[in-house]
Amino acid sequence: MRVFWDTNLFIYLIERHPVFHPKVDSLYREHRKSGDEIITSALTVGELLAQPLRLRRLHWIKELLRQMIASAGFLADAT
Repeated sequence: MRVFWDTNLFIYLIERHPVFHPKVDSLYREHRKSGDEIITSALTVGELLAQPLRLRRLHWIKELLRQMIASAGFLADAT
């Protein structure tokens, strides 16, 4: 099954939000275990890159893109 994730879920993971990170991480692992594909939009990717670009945190950008590309379950939805 394809499951759409919006920006907030990724931010909770990336920033290790104290309340939501454990819940979202568990959700992510459940999706992966069941073979689901987590998809997102180009807009979400742009939103995730906006703050690191503003702060010139190129290492954050490289790491985010590396993680998304390395994870076969993350697909950018063209629609």
